[in-house]
Amino acid sequence: MRKGFYIYFLDGKPTDILETWQVEPAPAGEIIRSERLAYGTSLGLSAVKQGDSVTQFEARFMAQGNEIAASYEICGGQVNVRRMVNGICRETGLALNEPFLVFPLLRVFVGPIILHLAQTGQPQTVLLPWLMDPANEEKFLAPHTDLRAARRVQQGNPESAFSYTGEHYDESARFWVNEQTGLLTAYEWQQGKQHWQVRCQTNEQ
Repeated sequence: MRKGFYIYFLDGKPTDILETWQVEPAPAGEIIRSERLAYGTSLGLSAVKQGDSVTQFEARFMAQGNEIAASYEICGGQVNVRRMVNGICRETGLALNEPFLVFPLLRVFVGPIILHLAQTGQPQTVLLPWLMDPANEEKFLAPHTDLRAARRVQQGNPESAFSYTGEHYDESARFWVNEQTGLLTAYEWQQGKQHWQVRCQTNEQ
């Protein structure tokens, strides 16, 4: 089992954001679990990965005693989503005709997507849960797509630096990925006058 955590720094100082993760072998591939704790909120994820593809995952967000949960099942181009919002079940079906990648959210899932996009050299649709505003119950954790691209900007061994662009990322952000394991080891970006840095620490059992 591989596991570790991501630490977030703001202007060089540690923050109250901590993101743990672990990867366990499973009969059909891997089970990946991750949880982010940030300023009194939590976002927990559990995903099944078969080969290079995430085939299903569950997300659970909690804040101030309120909970919103979602489960995703991906089969070919069909995506079935069931969300629980304040005890009410809402189901959504989405059919994607073009090739797409699945991003369940959180940092442990970023590295393989960056490596795939950099290798193909072409932008590609990424499916992910919408995470902008928990107060928007109609959209929060509902399926969302974004066109993203990545390119290697500095070759390393084994860690290389990449740009990763899309809805919330621009060319100024930098992502370091271990090209042997596919793990995102660090990234940093500028948000106005604020400089954010994220570092990964790992261990294996």
